[in-house]
Amino acid sequence: LKDPQRNVDTLERDEARYQQAVINVAELSLKNKISVFHEDAHNYRVNKSYDGLIIDAAKARNLSFFKLFFAETE
Repeated sequence: LKDPQRNVDTLERDEARYQQAVINVAELSLKNKISVFHEDAHNYRVNKSYDGLIIDAAKARNLSFFKLFFAETE
């Protein structure tokens, strides 16, 4: 988070975890670096690319997340 060009988007589908994440980001004064979204990752749509993806979900769903967020490369 030290790089001014880098930001983090985090998704939480659980309401309580989302609220806690918002509190944590605010308490750490990271609102300008971390965006918290109350959304299921499978429903999340963006018009930007990501350099990385950290998945904390059922392992059986990992491939579907990678296909959703990363374009196929040759």
